[in-house]
Amino acid sequence: MRKNSNQKNGKTRINPNNQGVSSVVGVIIMVSIVTLMAAIAGAFVMGAITIPEPAPTTSISIEEINEDEIRLIHNGGDTLHTEDLRIIIYNLDTEEQNNRIDLDSEELESEINKEQWNNGERIDLNLDEIDVSDGDRIDIRVMHTSSQTTLYSELKTH
Repeated sequence: MRKNSNQKNGKTRINPNNQGVSSVVGVIIMVSIVTLMAAIAGAFVMGAITIPEPAPTTSISIEEINEDEIRLIHNGGDTLHTEDLRIIIYNLDTEEQNNRIDLDSEELESEINKEQWNNGERIDLNLDEIDVSDGDRIDIRVMHTSSQTTLYSELKTH
């Protein structure tokens, strides 16, 4: 019986020359990386992936709250354009349907008669649409719609 050339003294010898396998694996990995990069670049060019607008940096606070209105003050930071703002006010302690005011950009602009909200300026928001009593918890949120970011959020007890 003839012995296999890879067997010596009954033991199988492994061929130490694995260079052919490693070059094939390397080529497959490189092609995969290039294909992935091309797909990502194509998605950016076609608009499938968009980079959101950065949110403005600002400081807002409640200066006054009563049964009729909330006065917000812009304490500093970037000028805010009312076309990019949305203000939502909730009364968390009422079961009635009119427990929320949602001012989109158009309603906000007509409410405050301004296109911009600058440092040091105050805006008065009318609370006629919701019932507010002493001790009610009011949630106020100022949203930047372009960047889909909450600029200000506070839970205040009236």
